[in-house]
Amino acid sequence: MNDKAQMMVLESIIFAITTIIAIAFLINLSPSSIQRATETTTDLKTIGDDALDTIFAQQTTIKNGGTDQYTGQETYDPTSKLSVCVITNNYAELTASINRSLPTNVFYNVYIADSEGNKVFWCASTGGWSVTDELTPFGTVFTSHHIISINHKHLRVYSDPTSLYLNCVTYQRCHLVDKFTAKYTSSYSYDGATYDFILEMWRI
Repeated sequence: MNDKAQMMVLESIIFAITTIIAIAFLINLSPSSIQRATETTTDLKTIGDDALDTIFAQQTTIKNGGTDQYTGQETYDPTSKLSVCVITNNYAELTASINRSLPTNVFYNVYIADSEGNKVFWCASTGGWSVTDELTPFGTVFTSHHIISINHKHLRVYSDPTSLYLNCVTYQRCHLVDKFTAKYTSSYSYDGATYDFILEMWRI
C-alpha cells in the first residue's frame, strides 16, 4: 500500500514538473516569434533607409550654367547621386544601386513627390519607368523616404528645352516635369526645389 502511494506521489511530481517545463517553453517561444516578426518588419525598413542614405551620400557636381566672375570658368553645384540619377533619367544606375543593398526577394516601386503632395511613379525594381511598368505590391509594404533637392535650372537647357547638358554630356530632358505634367495636366506648376524620394518595398 505504501509503495502504491509513493508511486502516485512520484507520478504527481513528474506530471507537475512536465507541466511547468511545457509552460516555460511556451512562454519563451511566444515572445521570440513576436520578436522575429518585428525584426523582419524593422529590418526591411532599415535596409531601405540605409540604401537611400548610401546613394545620397555619394556626392558629385552638376554644371549650373554660370561662370566664375574671376576665372571665367564654368561653375558647378554640389549634389548627390540620388538627385543626379533622377535629373539624368538614369533608371538603370538608380535601380542597380538600390538592388545592391536590398535582399533578392524584395521588389519595389520608386515615386517622386513634390512638397505640395503631388506624387508620380518614377521606376520599378525591374528597371521599367513608364506608368505601365508600375508593379502591384504583394503583402505588407514598407516605405523609406529621402528628401532630395533638384534645382529647376538642372532640369533642362533653356536654349534647348528637349535637352539637358551636364558635365560635358548631353542628356534627354529630365522626365520629372513631363511626368508631373502628364498626371496633373498641363496646368501643373511647381517652383520648389524639394522633392520626396519614396521607396515602397515588399517581400515575395
